[in-house]
Amino acid sequence: MAILNQEKSELLDEIDKLKQELNEVKDKYELLLEFSGTHFIIFENNNVIEFSPEAEDKFVFPDDFHKKTIEELMPVFQNNGVKSETIWTHQIKLAKQNENNTFELEYNDKSGNKFSARTTIKVLKKNKFIATLDIIEENENLRKVIQSFADNAPFFIRLTNRHSEFNYFSKTWLEFTGRNEENEVSEWSKHIHINEEATTLNSIQLAFKNKSKYECSFRIKNASGEYRWLLETGIPRFSSNNEFIGHISVAIDITERKSIELENTRQQAILESEKKIQNSLNKSKIMAMTTDTEGNITFCNREFITTLGIHHNDLLKQNLFDF
Repeated sequence: MAILNQEKSELLDEIDKLKQELNEVKDKYELLLEFSGTHFIIFENNNVIEFSPEAEDKFVFPDDFHKKTIEELMPVFQNNGVKSETIWTHQIKLAKQNENNTFELEYNDKSGNKFSARTTIKVLKKNKFIATLDIIEENENLRKVIQSFADNAPFFIRLTNRHSEFNYFSKTWLEFTGRNEENEVSEWSKHIHINEEATTLNSIQLAFKNKSKYECSFRIKNASGEYRWLLETGIPRFSSNNEFIGHISVAIDITERKSIELENTRQQAILESEKKIQNSLNKSKIMAMTTDTEGNITFCNREFITTLGIHHNDLLKQNLFDF
């Protein structure tokens, strides 16, 4: 009897250990799901039995507890006209043969909106599979939209990825710089004027770090080797899950406007300088006046007016030689 009780006690201890290990595995599994950061679906016989949190947020409303089938997650037909079921069945067959092929497929999110994802299906056991979805980011979809209307627009568009790397340049940008996209990806910043290079790159990097908007003006070398002024505004982009996926930047050529601004600044500086000189001369006991290039009097100081005993307005705009 004592032996049986001992064996029973040992068996209960073993069961407790197994339960503890099972709970630990369960906790690790749930933790893995929570922090995986990827979209994956576990399904058996085409019935979904588990979503990763990312996938659940994409496909299921909070109050939607009923089971979903794989067919419910995708449109009946793909954009090429082929039935989704046909493609899926074929990929399941390949997965069973351990051919882990990655393919692109359209899905419907919980709101009925279509999106594309690169999909890989793997066998877990028998008829249980896991499908991993690498969602084709808005970056690629946006690229297609941009190409449809921006290539001939009078502005330049660029896109970055989430790592702050410019990886798309519109046709107008490439024509402006005279360089191809491959070169621009790695070398565009080398063509910024040295006077603006540091401040421009710092502004852009700070915006990436803070996931915020930026605006900067800089000179960059064009296809003719001439430096042109660009004014660029970058807007951060976020996915439907509020994940930062990069910036879209729009630039315009402001060289002519910049020239006018510089000329206005120069003229303003001249006027300010003239005012300072005239104020100084008005306090001086020296007789002084200024003329334009044709000899018309533009200024007389107080000492000049007082000495000659002539009204100020009688002298202004008169020609010095006539006077």
